[in-house]
Amino acid sequence: MDATVSPCFLKADSIYLSFSVRCVYFIGFSLLGGSKNPEYHISLFLCLKLSHFVIESARDNKQQLEQLVVSKFDGTKIEEQTEPFELPNSWCWEHLGNITNIQNHLRKPIKQSDRDKRSGEYPYYGAFGIIDDIDDYLFDGKYLFLAEDGKNLESRERPISIIADGKFWVNNHAHVLSEKKGVLLEYIDIFLNSPKVLIDQFLTGQDQVKLNKSSMILISISIPPISEQSEILQRVKSYLNFSHQIELRVYEAKARVDKLTQSILAKAFRGELTADWRAEHPELISGENSAEALLAKIQAAKTALDGKKKRTKAS
Repeated sequence: MDATVSPCFLKADSIYLSFSVRCVYFIGFSLLGGSKNPEYHISLFLCLKLSHFVIESARDNKQQLEQLVVSKFDGTKIEEQTEPFELPNSWCWEHLGNITNIQNHLRKPIKQSDRDKRSGEYPYYGAFGIIDDIDDYLFDGKYLFLAEDGKNLESRERPISIIADGKFWVNNHAHVLSEKKGVLLEYIDIFLNSPKVLIDQFLTGQDQVKLNKSSMILISISIPPISEQSEILQRVKSYLNFSHQIELRVYEAKARVDKLTQSILAKAFRGELTADWRAEHPELISGENSAEALLAKIQAAKTALDGKKKRTKAS
């Protein structure tokens, strides 16, 4: 099958092919001695004309539809291109536009001054998450938002896609994708946010980085079987929870170290760290080795130095 031909084209082919077969059967029946009624032959003639019309119309419509799809979307199979990386045998590559429903036409931006007058209970989403609340909603269900613009598309310092479930409003800075059977939105979300996924080739602009819809739908996604997608999600969730626990422990340990550092310094300058040492070496901390004797020597040296400076200036 041609990579650019959708199943809908095959369906159109089958419709006019089926009609043609029926007409051929009708003709054959007549030639082999079918009804000699003149009305039968008139019906035969009309059938031939109608068959020709249906076939030509279907072909024309098919060509127009193919041209429309090709102009709007590159349906070339990823297997024919350079794969980003090797996949297990049961997996395949597919374009993001083929495995999701694009719902961008439902988005509607509202300027800040108008939102201030419409504060409400529903989240108002932008490119990277909730930026406000509003008194109405455009979407009701589970959707994936993929940022359409912003420097974070390059830096990837935070997620470029998120999942939202419920009632909410979305502006025109995030692509809105809904789920198609066979591919879980949560799987697509973790894939898009993986460091393995490089989207730089799909971005345009410098000061205002943008991921256009025409480029977004061509992002390559590796697709495992649905059961394996669910298993991947469970394991990722488990590992991320474990990572989060480690992060919390590291943070708590750092906080304790910081407090310990301050405590050690405080003890050091209160003489608490060397109490045992002083008890073991009294000769080094008394008499001419005491702190008082050391300060007296420092003061005497300073006085002598000041005297020399005065004599030098006088001469």
